[in-house]
Amino acid sequence: MRRAMGLSAFLMTAAIATPGFAQGELMCAPRDEVVKQLGAQFSETAVSRGLTGDGMLLEVFASPQGTWTAVLSEPTGVSCLVSGGEAWQSVDHSLRTGTEAHTNGLKKHEYPM
Repeated sequence: MRRAMGLSAFLMTAAIATPGFAQGELMCAPRDEVVKQLGAQFSETAVSRGLTGDGMLLEVFASPQGTWTAVLSEPTGVSCLVSGGEAWQSVDHSLRTGTEAHTNGLKKHEYPM
């Protein structure tokens, strides 16, 4: 809860209009400010990223404590918080064999969610 309030506070002070985002009331600010605040307030750094079909950058920032934030950025440099949470876990792709993920001996219905 404190994490969400902290993100809201920093984005409210840095918020700008983002006509390219028509998904409702997303919290948005210049990307460099978003990255700076995620690092300063939550020790989060980018752990994964990819381009969306419409040319935006989707990134997940995570901390060693397990907090995470999903950020969607326009080419203009405006970034919006998409989601966030706790208990982030990275997947070790080196354990993959072929197209199946390593399951640590768990049956399909036993995967932890």
